Amino acid sequence: MDAFTNIVEVDNSQTLTETLDDYEGIEISTEVVTPSVNKDDISIMASRTSTYKRYVTVFGIKIFQSTSVVDYTHNGKKVTGVGAGDHYVSRNLNPTLNISWSGKRQTYSSTRAQSRVNMQWNFVHKNLGITYGGGELGVWGNHKNQAGGWFNAH
Repeated sequence: MDAFTNIVEVDNSQTLTETLDDYEGIEISTEVVTPSVNKDDISIMASRTSTYKRYVTVFGIKIFQSTSVVDYTHNGKKVTGVGAGDHYVSRNLNPTLNISWSGKRQTYSSTRAQSRVNMQWNFVHKNLGITYGGGELGVWGNHKNQAGGWFNAH
């Protein structure tokens, strides 16, 4: 989880993978999953969904993944609204790791819609939770059908 706190932002349907220093076989990956749109496609002015994923793999096995999603609308010139936003752990193979969320909020301006949440993780052992770390997790999309996401450690 220490590696998860590296400040990383990706955008435009790319995947960034880092190898954890001093730990062979452990990688931290960050990706944005947003359907592409051609300029002549009617869906250039539409409802869009941007998805941001951050995950840890050990020897090729995904052991932890967080996913963030924001739904929004635009008319090709400006963002016209933001709908649902969600943040969740989509994979956790560590039974001693407990994740909590607070402060989820969706906002938008004329050029960008976003959803953000505070994420905190604890190690749980015999009903004792010890706070280990946390940060702000977010995803965004804009009127040009571009998307991105971030995780900033506290």
